[in-house]
Amino acid sequence: MILENARLVEHDRVRRGSLAFESGLVAAAPSGFTIDLRDHFVFPGLINAHDHLQLNSVPPLPHDAPFANSYEWIDAFESYRADARVAAAVAVPSATRHWQGGLKNLFSGATTVAHHDPLHDTHGDVDFPVDVVREFGWSHSLGLGSVPKASSRANARDLLSDSLKSRSLASLVMTPR
Repeated sequence: MILENARLVEHDRVRRGSLAFESGLVAAAPSGFTIDLRDHFVFPGLINAHDHLQLNSVPPLPHDAPFANSYEWIDAFESYRADARVAAAVAVPSATRHWQGGLKNLFSGATTVAHHDPLHDTHGDVDFPVDVVREFGWSHSLGLGSVPKASSRANARDLLSDSLKSRSLASLVMTPR
C-alpha cells in the first residue's frame, strides 16, 4: 500500500511525500495499491510509556490539589475503590476493559503501549488496536524491595534516592510490587 501526496509530519518538519507499507511495516520500495492523501497529514504513532489498559474506564479519582507523590495517590484511591462507579467499571469483563484501554490509546494517537500489569490474552489478538510492549515483560516499579509508604519519610524522592545509592545499576530490575 502506498500513501501518496500526504503531508508527512517528521520530528523537525512537515513535508509532502509518499509513504509505502508492506505487511504492516514502512517499506523502502513502493508497491501495491495507492491512496491519495492530498490535504491530509500522516503523524508518527506515539508511545504511551505507562498504562494499565484494563483500568481506563475507571472514573478519575476526585481531588482538589495535586498529590505529593504516588504513595499519597494510592492511599487516597484505596477508599475510592468502594465507590459505585469504580465497582461498575471493574465489573465489566477484563477482555472488554483491555480493548477499551487499547482503543483509548489509539484514539489519542498512541500506537505502542507499555502495559504495567501482566499481559492479557487480548494483547496478542491480531486485531488488538495497539502494539503492547512484550520484549521486557511487564513492569511497574523498580525492584526496590519492601518500600515503606512515603508518609513515613520526608518524601518519596528521598526514599528512591537512598535506595538507588545502595544498589548498582545492574542490580535494578523491573518487577511487580
